[in-house]
Amino acid sequence: PWARECVEKAIEIGLVPPANQINYIGDITRLEVCQLVDNLLKNSGYADDSIEEDPFFDTSDESVVTLYQLGIIAGKSEAEFAPYDFITRAEYVKILANMYYHINGHEASSSQHVVYKDIDSIPDWAIDAVNTMSMCGIIKGNERGEFEPQRNVTKEEVIVTLLRMCQSSHH
Repeated sequence: PWARECVEKAIEIGLVPPANQINYIGDITRLEVCQLVDNLLKNSGYADDSIEEDPFFDTSDESVVTLYQLGIIAGKSEAEFAPYDFITRAEYVKILANMYYHINGHEASSSQHVVYKDIDSIPDWAIDAVNTMSMCGIIKGNERGEFEPQRNVTKEEVIVTLLRMCQSSHH
């Protein structure tokens, strides 16, 4: 229920392609995150189809290649993307921060820090992203004040954060 209104709004403005309009409360795969992010960027004029070669042996999905070329996502290794693996909240927030940078031309900066109760479990490589995306209001912790970096992100969380990203970029 908490996400229903946002999800409906996201569908209405074309953020969620028909193929992705299922299983909102389930964990989301790396591939599907790419499809949703890529769809948002292309709809808002921030990305074109990539003409680069696909570096991964385990997916040829257009959205994965485009986001990889833009520096928004990385593979699990140089040649492996692992499209059907789930994605943690820490990994996802890093993608959000990269996406913010791509859209706005600069990193989100914040002198304030959000203090989550489980801050010690947030990996070093994700801490800046968690902080800036939280300060921008794009991602939030749970009702206990925890970020839960190791929990898999769900599809509805992704859709809601992408909607907030759209609304924060002011056009």
